[in-house]
Amino acid sequence: MPRGRRPTPVRLKLLMGNPGMRPLPYIAPVPAGPGSAPIHLTKAQLAVYSELVARAPPGLLQPTDVWVLSLIAQNEVIARKLANRIERVGLMQTDRSHGGMERQSAALKGYRAQVALLLRLYESVGLTPAARSGIHLPPSDTHLTDEDRRFQSLLG
Repeated sequence: MPRGRRPTPVRLKLLMGNPGMRPLPYIAPVPAGPGSAPIHLTKAQLAVYSELVARAPPGLLQPTDVWVLSLIAQNEVIARKLANRIERVGLMQTDRSHGGMERQSAALKGYRAQVALLLRLYESVGLTPAARSGIHLPPSDTHLTDEDRRFQSLLG
């Protein structure tokens, strides 16, 4: 029976800046970026997906994030539709079945649920400032000279 904490994945240690300062095993590089969007997305969802990928910091998103990004895109479109409905109908509606009492719009309840879900989804892929605070992305090497790249290759 194992004891203690489970080991932290090497990729997570790299993103956090190797806080323990212990030597890390070599890991094969993963292609950067989430790749192409799933084919089941609508045009509106595809636009949201493309916007998310374009706005994400380089090196943050991986191919395994495609599913979560598609969920974000789908729920973002639903939240926008609910926000438009709230704008048209208003926050309060008259309930005819209860003598004309004012009650909260059903769209508002759905919108709040969508926003809560979206926040959790955004945090799961590191797309909120709070989620990114503990992640240190490797600097992009576009500004490095050939000599700098050779030196980095010697370091591993």
